[in-house]
Amino acid sequence: MKNLFDYSFEDLKLELSALGFASFSIKQVYDWLYRKLEFDMSKWSNLSKNNRELLEKNYSLKLPKIIWHGLSRDGTRKFLLQMNDGQTVESVAIPAKNRLTLCISSQVGCAIGCTFCHTGTQGLKRHLSPGEITGQYISVTKWLKENVHPDERLTNIVYMGQGEPLHNYENVKKATQIFLEVHGLGLGQRRITLSTSGLVPKIEMLGDFPPVNIAISLHAAHDNIRSELMPINKVFDLKRLFKSIKKIPLKAHRRITYEYLLIDGLNDRT
Repeated sequence: MKNLFDYSFEDLKLELSALGFASFSIKQVYDWLYRKLEFDMSKWSNLSKNNRELLEKNYSLKLPKIIWHGLSRDGTRKFLLQMNDGQTVESVAIPAKNRLTLCISSQVGCAIGCTFCHTGTQGLKRHLSPGEITGQYISVTKWLKENVHPDERLTNIVYMGQGEPLHNYENVKKATQIFLEVHGLGLGQRRITLSTSGLVPKIEMLGDFPPVNIAISLHAAHDNIRSELMPINKVFDLKRLFKSIKKIPLKAHRRITYEYLLIDGLNDRT
């Protein structure tokens, strides 16, 4: 059964229009899903009974399930979310002044194999679907409203959880479109940051990606050290990486940031 959370607004328009849904009904569906956070279709009162029955028969509303939550002293909350096949990923809500950022995962495991990353030791198990990516945000949002405060809300997203987002390019792209959709979650482009370890062919495709902030997981300024930390550098070295970065089309007020984890005696020198 198809999952409604896997559809961007434009995809859902095509899908439901073919089934006879009016344009205003499709907006109402998106409103129930992403603004009202009501997942019982029988309660979608402004849709006709026939439309509700059609949706219930053909589509599911499966979301990742929070099976564990931990709170740090600084207010950071870690969530372990289980997918419908039993696989799990982590999402982390990070508080800062005037914002609450959710670090979300894009894959179960990771194929990049960075030596400083625990996920890299697991290998890649599978990509997450668009609905599993956005579902982390929705599940955590619902949990915060029910367990912290009804007005508690996530303001920003960073793709810095499990997995290499650009390795799951198409699904991450669609998830980003869903995050940005004005009829749904309506996050601003400047509130989303995409982090990559340096998958050069996909970086060169970012002209076709929604114009969000970009972060480069660098961690070393010399090829030999970076290759030791990040095996991807053996294929896409620093010269190729920075050449591709220069091609990234940045809109006004967008920025590229560089992530650098200092390791004593290894990458902490010039």
